[in-house]
Amino acid sequence: MAYEYSPLALTTAHTALRDLIDVHATLPGYLEIYDDSATPVLLAVITFSKPCGTVDSLTGRLTFAATIREENAPASGVAFFGVIKNGNADTILTLPVQTAANPVPGYLVLNSTVILLDAPVELLSATIG
Repeated sequence: MAYEYSPLALTTAHTALRDLIDVHATLPGYLEIYDDSATPVLLAVITFSKPCGTVDSLTGRLTFAATIREENAPASGVAFFGVIKNGNADTILTLPVQTAANPVPGYLVLNSTVILLDAPVELLSATIG
């Protein structure tokens, strides 16, 4: 039998995760998106709202605020992974990136993995749990 966390355990853990991302009194957390080169290139920075998302008490899932944009990407490349940081610039979580029509748990879902210099980058969904 595979392990399974209860909704209570997930809710508690993901509420703590959300609060860790939102730990800074005034600065929100953010997502940095990188390519897969030997020295990863920063392709976009997407700033979260405060709070960064909501935790569903029935499922324990943390869902980040939908449709958040970087208006002008600082570099071109193919998105490979994202790093979630809090307002103190502490790394909280690293996740792979993909495109999809719907949320995919454990992935950062973008409108496109191809990012162009000075073009907008949209985070369509990010769900943990």
